[in-house]
Amino acid sequence: MLFQKKQKKALFGGSIPPDCAYCQHNRGKPGQVLCALRMAMENGVCKQYRYDPLLREPRQGPTLHTGQYSEKDFEL
Repeated sequence: MLFQKKQKKALFGGSIPPDCAYCQHNRGKPGQVLCALRMAMENGVCKQYRYDPLLREPRQGPTLHTGQYSEKDFEL
């Protein structure tokens, strides 16, 4: 096949469980869910669910443990 379409990679790995908090149809403020379509939900997600990466807040990164180092550790 000469003209095959290249498959797109899913944003953030594709292993994100569906949640109405980051759906394209969510019209609520951050932390609030207000569906613009007012669809009936099954198992917590409606049939019109569309992922919007701009609504998702990524997990916090690991904290730095700066207390375990001293200034002598960074001297040459």
